Amino acid sequence: MLTYVNYRPNDKAYGVRTEGAEVELRWQPGRLTMLSAAYWYQHMSIASDDGEATFIKANAPSHAFSAKAMFPILAPMLVASIEGVFNSSRLTVDGQTRTGETFWLNLGLSGELPSGHFRYFAGVKNLLNDKSRMPSGGDALLSTIPGYGRTFQIMLTGSY
Repeated sequence: MLTYVNYRPNDKAYGVRTEGAEVELRWQPGRLTMLSAAYWYQHMSIASDDGEATFIKANAPSHAFSAKAMFPILAPMLVASIEGVFNSSRLTVDGQTRTGETFWLNLGLSGELPSGHFRYFAGVKNLLNDKSRMPSGGDALLSTIPGYGRTFQIMLTGSY
């Protein structure tokens, strides 16, 4: 548990309190092979020092779960990965509405080229193209904004 003061609107001291827990189960039966499942919980609230106001922090999911698998196809040149990530809904800035419940399915291929000096990654995040609306900040005109949807990533890393 963590408690600290860092939010001071109008020169009033507010205490931000975050409580949470995480658990992960991981199994690695061989080189470049892994199965993992994780769950985490968080509760974030903000309270004034005089006790007049307490509210739950907007845009912070309370629950999240992920499951991942990585397995060699042609090790070490080609390794596949898959990940499913669920995030629970979040409060909007008005403190009344919940939005942003998401499930993302991510896929990737990675490996090391025969020279041993280059590694690569190619993947897609949010394969199902979930465009859930997320809470915006207090300075935005809209209370929610759409998610990005499906994104692609390509990476090449060299070493010497």
